[in-house]
Amino acid sequence: MTQQFVVLLLFVVLLLTGGSVVLASLSQALGSGEAAVISGRWGGRPDRAVLGGRVMVLPGERLHLISLGIRSAECKVQCRTQDRAVLHVMVRLTFQVGREERDVLEFFRNFGQDGNELTPQVDAVLTRHLQAVLETLSTEQAELGSALIIERTGGPVAADFAGVGLSLVSLGVDVVLPDGYETARARQLTLRQQIETTRLDIHQQDLLHTAQVERENREAQARADQWRYEERQRIQTSIERVDVDRHQREADREHQAAQARLAAEQLQQEYAVRSEYEQIILRTTLVERLPQVLEAQGKLLPELRTYIGGSDKEGLPALIKGLASYGLPIMEEVRKIFDEIPTGQRLLEQRRDDGTAPPERPVAD
Repeated sequence: MTQQFVVLLLFVVLLLTGGSVVLASLSQALGSGEAAVISGRWGGRPDRAVLGGRVMVLPGERLHLISLGIRSAECKVQCRTQDRAVLHVMVRLTFQVGREERDVLEFFRNFGQDGNELTPQVDAVLTRHLQAVLETLSTEQAELGSALIIERTGGPVAADFAGVGLSLVSLGVDVVLPDGYETARARQLTLRQQIETTRLDIHQQDLLHTAQVERENREAQARADQWRYEERQRIQTSIERVDVDRHQREADREHQAAQARLAAEQLQQEYAVRSEYEQIILRTTLVERLPQVLEAQGKLLPELRTYIGGSDKEGLPALIKGLASYGLPIMEEVRKIFDEIPTGQRLLEQRRDDGTAPPERPVAD
């Protein structure tokens, strides 16, 4: 019994020892900066990534070790700026494989264990994004804006790197200016200064011209205001003169009307003291000549001619009074007619002169 137990114990020890040796031969310890990918797994299972510790590889499976250390790269990219200048950008970057299992698997799928295709793809990513960024910048911005270039390029580059399992650690750029740029820049600065000086001169001239125009406008406005004031004064003076003339004409008309009425009254009185014979002669003469006088003055109306023709002893004084409304000139013409008809004394003197007057009666002693 004791012998059988010893044999069994020896068998177990040998089995454990052999198993440990087999397991030790199938596993491998990973360093702190390493990751592993196991491919060709049984049953067509997908590749598996292992970060740190030990990894066991079964018969038929393949082990791929991938470094997680910092990698560096440099490249020179030719770019064209917004103002069509050709620049060269020296790029320095550091990156590493991501610390996640999916990053390790993605890196392995894209670049394999050794990463032989890594450099061309990194160069392509940098070239694409740098050229896109530089096309939006002027040469002066590119020269002075390395931080701006890194800011605009770093995000897109990091996103593309993450898609292939890489993590961007740092990025630096140096812009190499084209030949003759400094000379051209100095010439451009001089030209800008000249343009700025010219612009300031033009601005100063514009200010002077504007001030002169404003002064001329004020003077023109003052002259216009003065002219309008004088014109209003002239108009007011003319209106006052017209009013004075109108009042004067009205006064003259009233004066002439008063004189005409006075002349009519005098003629009426003179007519009243005339003898009946003289009145007959006056009526006859007036009826004959008055229409001509009125026609000459433009005052004759058809009904007035009829009225004159029908004037009698009582109607003639009323006619004379009515003629006064036609104005003083008419009354002056009527006065001439009256003066042409001699009174009784004058008629007697005329008859004595022509020998037709009766002899004077002798005066008794």
